[in-house]
Amino acid sequence: MKNALFAAGLLVLSLTSCTKTYVCKCSSTVIYYNNNSGNLESETFPGETKSFSEKMTKKQAQAACANEATVIQTSLMNYTTDNGTFPLRPGEGTTTNCSIL
Repeated sequence: MKNALFAAGLLVLSLTSCTKTYVCKCSSTVIYYNNNSGNLESETFPGETKSFSEKMTKKQAQAACANEATVIQTSLMNYTTDNGTFPLRPGEGTTTNCSIL
């Protein structure tokens, strides 16, 4: 009886798969001209931290994190240029970096 319960317990444990949670941390930097001083300035903004708890491999989580960087970068550029209404001047720009923690 004990052996049967032990075997059943092992079977349950083997059928449940462990999922690893990957965390994607992003930050963005904007370089812009300060209209008051005429100098280039930069600001770095801590971005979102997103958890991927689905059953993913590390490679899949890295790809999902890279996609987050693309989405954030596109949104930031659209915001900075007012959807292309105000083009960036030389030296201005935005960058977004995301990585798996």
